[in-house]
Amino acid sequence: MKAPLVAYETEYAQHQLPNGMRLVTASRPWSRTFAATLGFNVGWRNERASQAGVTHLLEHLAFCGANRQLAEQFGSQGLYVNGQTAYEQTHFILSGHAGLMPGAMQFFANIMGGIKADAETIAEEIPILGHELAAAEESPMDLEMRKLTARIIGDKNFGRPVLATLKGLRRIKPEELQGFHREWFSPANATLTLVSPAEPAEAIALAEQWLGVVPFRPAPKPAHDTTPMHLPPLLAIRGGGAYVMILLLHPFRPADLHPLHALIMLSDLLGGGPHSALFRTIRQAERLAYSVGSNVTRMSDCSILDVFAMVQRRDVSRALAMMLGTLSRLASEGLDPQVFEEARQRLIRSLDIFEDNPLDLCNFLAFSPVEQDVLSATPRHYRTQLEAFSREPANAIAADLLKPERRVCVLLGPAGFLTRWRAKRVLAAKTKQKDVGF
Repeated sequence: MKAPLVAYETEYAQHQLPNGMRLVTASRPWSRTFAATLGFNVGWRNERASQAGVTHLLEHLAFCGANRQLAEQFGSQGLYVNGQTAYEQTHFILSGHAGLMPGAMQFFANIMGGIKADAETIAEEIPILGHELAAAEESPMDLEMRKLTARIIGDKNFGRPVLATLKGLRRIKPEELQGFHREWFSPANATLTLVSPAEPAEAIALAEQWLGVVPFRPAPKPAHDTTPMHLPPLLAIRGGGAYVMILLLHPFRPADLHPLHALIMLSDLLGGGPHSALFRTIRQAERLAYSVGSNVTRMSDCSILDVFAMVQRRDVSRALAMMLGTLSRLASEGLDPQVFEEARQRLIRSLDIFEDNPLDLCNFLAFSPVEQDVLSATPRHYRTQLEAFSREPANAIAADLLKPERRVCVLLGPAGFLTRWRAKRVLAAKTKQKDVGF
């Protein structure tokens, strides 16, 4: 099958408004739809303990006041509206017919100008948050894993529940919310990403008309207390069923994409699906696990690759040994040339998905970890980087990423099982047994 003809090409541009807001545009003149994201560099990482949940509460309050009527109007016109609060970023997302773009800018301007955060509005919104908290409640195992990750990266804020607690939210006073909004939801701490039919000059004029009038406020300087802790190579955490996980920590410099490519490629090759090494060995060949996979968690100052397998308790030792053996072989032997090329082509092809859909493209640009220059994080730029990415630097980076000192092995399971498992490991070490299968 021949490759499809490229009839159109997205034009990317970047601009800064006089009030400090950064504007990123992706012009698609042939399209009749748009997607826009107003993002702030703030999340629960930036909250003090006494403010836990303030960012998420402000995200909810952004849909109150004048924006409540706008959101209802948008819904009747088929416009997608949503908000998201994460570890380091908060985003407001709108997508729909291009004729509705001015309304989207008005919605964003209301967020920038001042969120309705009086005592009555907060009291009305707290029950809604309660329903969300109940629906999204983390399991004890998830919370323990979050605390572990917080210890690994050295940021205790990461260990808190993502959406905080109702008790804590009720303690937050209106003046605290308003002060936090003034400090963190400022133009200089914001990026507007707009994927639309508008040419760059049109997009700039629209942004300046609605958002350029918001007065300048300096962007706060995040004070991240990140001191990575020295952790033992093996940790046991009480949880539900038996679970084996290996975490690999890598300091991440936003401007350097090659380690990020290597990290994503390793995730794909280790646990990215039926083609991956751990899936083919642990599940398909040895029948040791049902769920085998991997994830990459990207933050502004580091990335974490985790590979995991959900196994029966009797097979924990064998599964862990196979996982460690696979990592060791990759580190010492490197990536097979054919395997590397197949993985590289998979990543390149996956980038086409993002440029085809305006909302996907908007999210790709808005959620990028690259902070210095958003244009260096477009799918096109990633594709160029990947096309030039060769096996030799990939192997060097992989060998560094897979060093034993970067590795933390984690076992999750019932307390009694973990106690017996530890005892068997001690016995095996004394008697020099190779396998301590359960």
